[in-house]
Amino acid sequence: MRSYSLTNPGERDRWTVAVNLDAASRGGSKWIHGALRPGATLEVEGPRNHFLLDETAPHSVLIAGGIGVTPLLAMARRLTALGKPWSLHYAACSRAKMAYADTLRELAERSGAKLDLRCTHEGDARLDLKAIVAALPEGAHVYACGPARLLAAFEESTASLERDRVHLEHFAPTQQAATGGGYTVKLVVTAAACRSPRVGASLTR
Repeated sequence: MRSYSLTNPGERDRWTVAVNLDAASRGGSKWIHGALRPGATLEVEGPRNHFLLDETAPHSVLIAGGIGVTPLLAMARRLTALGKPWSLHYAACSRAKMAYADTLRELAERSGAKLDLRCTHEGDARLDLKAIVAALPEGAHVYACGPARLLAAFEESTASLERDRVHLEHFAPTQQAATGGGYTVKLVVTAAACRSPRVGASLTR
């Protein structure tokens, strides 16, 4: 089971995702790149949103690292469709690994958004998250998705902001799996859950 970000908000007849081929793949991206073919049938669950865009914010500042740009691309597309102001700061190792760069340039040109693209292995400076946060427009919400190093710097840089203005999404769980003595799981079933025809829980150790 893998989770991928939808990049095409508003469309009802298809779901579009981007999957980076991870050199350390445990099977997900490696299988998609090596085995998946047009016409194949996949079993999927419906979309869920754990990285919600606040469409009422006066401005949205998006910060991406590597393939972490995918959910932020969807946000940029949605904000452009709504006519809401946004800016995007995007860092990748190289231009070859900078997904959707041309699409983002077209969106920025169409919407008047600020677009800051950095290729850190090609001589560009790293993103200065403290400076970005210090320059946030009044009331702006800020979003980040990318590798752990970027998100750690993001959390440090936004520590003084109101929590409801700060949003981030991790590639992987931030807590380490229990070792040695194991762990205890407590399952609480609510009245609402009891009314659901699909109540269930599975645990894997």
